[in-house]
Amino acid sequence: MHHERGYTGCMAYWDEVNKVSELLGSDLWKSEYFSGDGEGGDNCIQTGPYINLTLRWELNGRVEDHCVTRHNSRRSVNAAAQTSIDQYNVIDSFATACSFLQGSPHSAGHSGRGRDFQVTLYSVFTTPSLIVSWEWHKLDPEHRLYDMAGLSRMLPNDPSIENAIVDYFNDNGTETTLSHTPYMDALAEPAPNVTIYCIMDLNERVICSEHGNA
Repeated sequence: MHHERGYTGCMAYWDEVNKVSELLGSDLWKSEYFSGDGEGGDNCIQTGPYINLTLRWELNGRVEDHCVTRHNSRRSVNAAAQTSIDQYNVIDSFATACSFLQGSPHSAGHSGRGRDFQVTLYSVFTTPSLIVSWEWHKLDPEHRLYDMAGLSRMLPNDPSIENAIVDYFNDNGTETTLSHTPYMDALAEPAPNVTIYCIMDLNERVICSEHGNA
């Protein structure tokens, strides 16, 4: 957006928790923006700027040309409601909280719009989960801010994963630690040797961000 469209504002995101009841009726889904629900047996979108966009990665991992598809689910969207956040906020351990966040608030955006919405709106719907997580950390920073757990890779025993990649993570095992070195691609050069420990506090120098309300 910055380089191709000249956008100079802050990163936009959906205030999912407070606007959950309005999600499926948002102006975002008007034909002149990101278009609405899919139609027909294949759930392809029928209007908007992405109508002729051809995708190749299927949800099941196969590679095959297909259209941008969507499928609304009001039930899934409701998983991001304040009641879910309240349940999440009282969980003390990061391991349990992370599992809950992935299963309810985070999945609401994916499943609520369904299919390929992330192709064009990924940051709009994933940023709310990051904000919810940050607010959870701030409720008890002494115990939560540097609590860490979880697998460092999706399939820890997959023989196809190169040792060089595993060694780069710097976990000395399959569990994620605060010493884990995230793969940052083009950001690695301006921010070398950054570990998870360095980015847990969003207000510190590496991330240096604030979440605001428009």
